[in-house]
Amino acid sequence: MPNIVAHYVCGKLVANKLHIDNDDYLKGNLYPDYIDKKRHYRIKGRLFEIPDIELFMREETIPNKYFKVGYLTHLMLDKLFLDEFVIDDIYSKLDKPINIFESDKIYLDYTNMSKRIMNYFHFNLKEIDDLMLKEKDIDIEKYKNNVDVIKESNAENLKYIDINHFIKFLEVAADQIYIYIKKEKIL
Repeated sequence: MPNIVAHYVCGKLVANKLHIDNDDYLKGNLYPDYIDKKRHYRIKGRLFEIPDIELFMREETIPNKYFKVGYLTHLMLDKLFLDEFVIDDIYSKLDKPINIFESDKIYLDYTNMSKRIMNYFHFNLKEIDDLMLKEKDIDIEKYKNNVDVIKESNAENLKYIDINHFIKFLEVAADQIYIYIKKEKIL
């Protein structure tokens, strides 16, 4: 559910923990947002539909193990973001219940925090482009539109997301994903 920058960061953090030096892992990590939504394996979570990790592990037949673990990383970050961060760090602080998943709300925050996240973790969009522009099975127009929005973003204040909490969330999520992958002996 977070944007491509957040997914890339989380993927890099998990890859470092797992000692993965394989572009297929990072491609798999970014892939789900640029294909059919049905392949997010959604079920009912606390407030939102979230990925069903067990269903993914049973049904997804991706032959490349690094790509599949990257895909799993993406889904797990979505699940943690929706079932934990959004509820605990955003919804719990709202005066009244609203739908934050609109272009002028949380999606605007995603855009406006992307450059800050890239600066904090020392990378740029070219790293992501180098991975994704070679992929044939993605919606390349959707990908390019997302990247263009990030390039045009400004440093406006965030309305719903505290950037420091979000960066900490990415680090904690990467730890949780790493622990799951090791515990389940997926790699």
